Amino acid sequence: MILDDLSDLLSTGTAACASILKGSLQDRPDTTLCLREVGGRPADHAMSSGPGHAVAEHPRVQVIARDPTYEDARLIAHRAYVKLDGLAEVTKNSTLYHWITAVQPPFLLGIDDNDRTLIAFNVDITKGLSAT
Repeated sequence: MILDDLSDLLSTGTAACASILKGSLQDRPDTTLCLREVGGRPADHAMSSGPGHAVAEHPRVQVIARDPTYEDARLIAHRAYVKLDGLAEVTKNSTLYHWITAVQPPFLLGIDDNDRTLIAFNVDITKGLSAT
């Protein structure tokens, strides 16, 4: 699954975040990174592939960093942004990711009900078909 793959990519190396939520931004922990699928682009089809047999998919994922302080939320988002933007030809969990590109730099999404800062950005992804 795409969120598992991106979580694996973000949880390794110097840009690792201790807590990565997938799908929805839950109330805890205070400091976290959340990955959630949002609307992408249509799949690519080869001339003979027919319906239901795409050759590449183009999902979009929103990355949201949350922390009680603006500075730390911004830093978490920036590290994820640097790690994902421009990533090319990487295979994760048997899925080939041809290209990942940020749609925009990290931006202030808002402040949640517990006065924690939310910084977000979206990534467009071109990938091969997932095994599942």
